[in-house]
Amino acid sequence: MKLETAFRHAPNVRVFGYVEDIAMLMAISFALVTKSGGVTLAEALAANLPSILYRPVPGQERANALYLASKGAAMIAHNGNELSLHIHRLLRDETLQRHMRDAIARLRQPRSAETIAADIAEHLASGQWTVKTPKSASASLAQT
Repeated sequence: MKLETAFRHAPNVRVFGYVEDIAMLMAISFALVTKSGGVTLAEALAANLPSILYRPVPGQERANALYLASKGAAMIAHNGNELSLHIHRLLRDETLQRHMRDAIARLRQPRSAETIAADIAEHLASGQWTVKTPKSASASLAQT
């Protein structure tokens, strides 16, 4: 890998491909350099981990990157030079690290899945929402 070669003399930098236990690695990291996929960013937010988002692709990844950057929770690098600058800045600037962690804390919504499920259940129970089943689904249910 090019990155492994580039960082072979940096004892405090580790380059990984795909890993199973990303939560453990995030727990011992001060920052994350990644693409801006939704699942990875959700994990980074849950870990309160500042992120540098590298070359976001058009569509949802770019929207994710722009949103988190606008909130101060991430930085975007469009090329290798920007990536290097962001990494060096984040390594050296404890105030920036603190500001990014504070921004992440404002965005985090612990127990959000439970909150959403409770809201849905409440609305369904109150009759505010109705559940409509498509005719094809109703027909196949009736046949079973």
